[in-house]
Amino acid sequence: MLIQENSALLKSLITQLSVVDVRSSTLLSGDIEGILLGLRDLLALKMITGEFRYGLTVDPLGHLLTSAEGILLTRRGSLFSN
Repeated sequence: MLIQENSALLKSLITQLSVVDVRSSTLLSGDIEGILLGLRDLLALKMITGEFRYGLTVDPLGHLLTSAEGILLTRRGSLFSN
């Protein structure tokens, strides 16, 4: 994924998330595969918390997410939500 596309995806996900209202990956707007890749990146950056399930498929960055529930922005993530 190109840097600009990845940046746009992460920004889109951050704007859909909240510090107080939990979200599910199935309720976020966009392509589910892209959403799950973006959520994995946000999790690695400690910008979100929640319950994440990983599948058996692995890419160079590790196991791919299959679902995410109870997603909240962390304090770090909230800094980028404006």
